[in-house]
Amino acid sequence: MSSRRDLKKLIHNSVGTLYDDLIFYKVFTQNPNEEKADALIDKISDAHFDLINRLSATEGKEVKGRTKTYYSKIKADLQSLVNQFGKEIQSLD
Repeated sequence: MSSRRDLKKLIHNSVGTLYDDLIFYKVFTQNPNEEKADALIDKISDAHFDLINRLSATEGKEVKGRTKTYYSKIKADLQSLVNQFGKEIQSLD
């Protein structure tokens, strides 16, 4: 199992890549839909904050299987959020 520090880095890097994609969209696209891009940035920011808060709270530290399941769920949620936001970024045009 990864350490919490590695999971936090994974969350920050994944969300940072989404932010970068949106900034590139806003800067390098000829008529960007800035309102939708800004709304998407807000949604990504909220999801980022939620994932970090969930990771910071320890869940059932004394029961190893429960802890492993908790962190696996956070990883799965991160993956689904990145996929969802990636599709939303692609559909901005």
